[in-house]
Amino acid sequence: MPATAATAQGSLRISRFEVDQARVVPPRVAVLDDERDVTNSLCVQLRSAGLDAVGYFTAEELLADIPQSTFDGYVVDWLLRDGNAVPLLAAIRSQPKHSAVVLLSGKMRSGSADPNDVAAASTTYKVQVFEKPAHLPLILSALENDGLTPTRGADVR
Repeated sequence: MPATAATAQGSLRISRFEVDQARVVPPRVAVLDDERDVTNSLCVQLRSAGLDAVGYFTAEELLADIPQSTFDGYVVDWLLRDGNAVPLLAAIRSQPKHSAVVLLSGKMRSGSADPNDVAAASTTYKVQVFEKPAHLPLILSALENDGLTPTRGADVR
């Protein structure tokens, strides 16, 4: 509003006006499942919740990107083509920056995944475990409980 349009009644003089130039950047979350449909679906769901979800289909791809990428969180399937997620969880937890991690498994009821092994990994690497299909609000809650913040600031310069 132009200053001339302001009436004396109910108007305040602005002596200082600051604009915060930080922009909101959604947290980056890596999603790993060797079933492409599952990975793509999880990425779409996480993006709809305001996260920057990046899909991976092999542990090797994700392991290669961990040192160069700044992921704030991970959603990882327990059983992968080349075994289980233990080496990946160890690599994630060995990073200097703490990242939120959620572990998914759809094979415990069928007996393909040993619940004792999943529980041991959950305890060792301090991750929340959900059986697939997991509900998005539960995944988001577990990520936040492990330190993922809904948004982060990034300097724009």
